[in-house]
Amino acid sequence: MNKKVFYTGFVIGLFVIAYNYYEMDKTNELMVDIFLYTSLTYLLTGIIFHFIIKMANNQMKQLADLLQTSELDSHTKEQQGQVVEKSVTNILKKIAQVNDKLQDNVKTQNDLNATIHEISQASQSQSEQISDISNATNDTRQNIDVVEQTSQHLYDEASQATELTLSGKEKMDTLNENNRVLEQTIGDLSRTFAELTNKIKETNGFADNIKEITEQTNLLALNASIEAARAGEAGKGFAVVADEIRKLADLTGETTEKITSNLSALNETNESAVSQMDKSMQNFVDGMQTSEQVTGYFERLTTTMGTLNDALQNFSQLAKEVQEQSNGVDESTNDLAAIIEETSASLEEMSSTITILTESNQELVALLDDVVEGSETLKKQF
Repeated sequence: MNKKVFYTGFVIGLFVIAYNYYEMDKTNELMVDIFLYTSLTYLLTGIIFHFIIKMANNQMKQLADLLQTSELDSHTKEQQGQVVEKSVTNILKKIAQVNDKLQDNVKTQNDLNATIHEISQASQSQSEQISDISNATNDTRQNIDVVEQTSQHLYDEASQATELTLSGKEKMDTLNENNRVLEQTIGDLSRTFAELTNKIKETNGFADNIKEITEQTNLLALNASIEAARAGEAGKGFAVVADEIRKLADLTGETTEKITSNLSALNETNESAVSQMDKSMQNFVDGMQTSEQVTGYFERLTTTMGTLNDALQNFSQLAKEVQEQSNGVDESTNDLAAIIEETSASLEEMSSTITILTESNQELVALLDDVVEGSETLKKQF
């Protein structure tokens, strides 16, 4: 058996394993475990092959020695017949022992070949599983890309909604300020109307006084006319004055009636205006309360939108981190698949080597059978 070829291939395999260890991602525990398992299997297989080759070479050497001894004995069989017969018997025993060892080696090699075949099939199955994981990771990464884009879009929309909410809150604050100014104006106007109402009532009292004075003036004018009529010619001038006073009193009475009528109408209008003002004030107060409630809603909405923005920003950052981790997992699975493929190729080469060794041992067994047969024939000749 050529030990040099085996050792050369074994050392090259160690370099390949060391190179893969240098290139792989050492932070991936799964890859490190698989690498250690593969390296240990490779080393154990190399050790087994070393002992198998050593045993085969020893057996070949023993066989060569036995054949050489048989040839020497054949030249001196006439002088050393009994010695040759005894030697042949010993040779047969040793050959039988060698044959048994070779049979054990063949069985061991077959078992080892079957084990390596199972490992190769398991590696192939792992390679397929890694491929499925890689595909699933790729699909997950694509879905994460969609989620990241969607979350970014939602974040932009939420930011715009926050800006609109802040703008609406500012406008509501301005509206509330204007409403407070308007409320103060309406209050001042209401107080002005109240003062106007008091003045109208006071003016109504003045009109009543004027009306009473007019009635007294008419009565005095009537008395003056009566006294002027009694006085005759001497009272005509006084009668004219009394008549003018009566006319003035009548005019004053008519004017007073109109003033009273206008004041009554103005009073009714003022009362209606005050009533409408009170209703408007109540409606305005209700509107102010509603406006303040809306302002409160805007404030809560602003707080909620701020919280939503923070949540969306965190979610977007998390999606980016998951995306990066998915990319790392994808690269790791690809590296792991490459290592498994290389390991499967190495196992196939080892299986081929074991098959060759098994065939060589079987040839040795056949050769030993021929030697045994020849030795039996030689033994019979003596």
